[in-house]
Amino acid sequence: MKIILLILSVFLAASRTHAMVSDTILCSKGKLYIGGKASDRQVYLKEAGQEINVTHFKPWEQIHDILLSTDGTFLLIRHTANSSHSNQLSVLDITSLRIISSIKPGVGGGLYWTTHDNILLMRGCGSDCVCFELYDSKLTKITAKCASWFKEYIDADVIISLPTLYPDNGVFRIWSLKTGILLKEINFTKKYGSYYCDHLNCENGMVNVQLNVEREGQPDTTVTEAFKY
Repeated sequence: MKIILLILSVFLAASRTHAMVSDTILCSKGKLYIGGKASDRQVYLKEAGQEINVTHFKPWEQIHDILLSTDGTFLLIRHTANSSHSNQLSVLDITSLRIISSIKPGVGGGLYWTTHDNILLMRGCGSDCVCFELYDSKLTKITAKCASWFKEYIDADVIISLPTLYPDNGVFRIWSLKTGILLKEINFTKKYGSYYCDHLNCENGMVNVQLNVEREGQPDTTVTEAFKY
């Protein structure tokens, strides 16, 4: 089981490093991109042949990535001030081309706009620990949770915590990415005893999970369950 979890942790770390971000984005006004010399990196808009500087960050500010909201109204910018190890998130209003809010969540992680234009930040919090933070489009925090593993389903507008470790007590939890509310909590310990989960699928309001059941003195067995939320 330890080997499986180690492989799983490496896979998750790699997949979340490559979130849905870019350094060049098409929007309703033209092309947004990260440009400028190393000492003066900024976000620019190329519109009708003209190049417009839409940010005014301080010298040597690092711009890591930019991400357009689902409806194309906002641009999320992840950047770091010179000599700082703390990431900053800023939201640019596409209509006014002005930054309307900024926060410093700290370390990096995977960034996503949800279907309702909330912002999902997923990051590690230590050994066998992952956290997610959910913000609205003005970077007001809606909720934040930590568990041994989360799986986000942007199209389904939910995020699910999986019991990959025994301290999770076999509990699955599902939160709404629209409201941040806990939609469902369920476990199968009365039926199977101790188990962990390393695979699930979520589609059309139905969650299918694969449970690895360990019984003392017996080979591990794999069972599947399904539940609605």
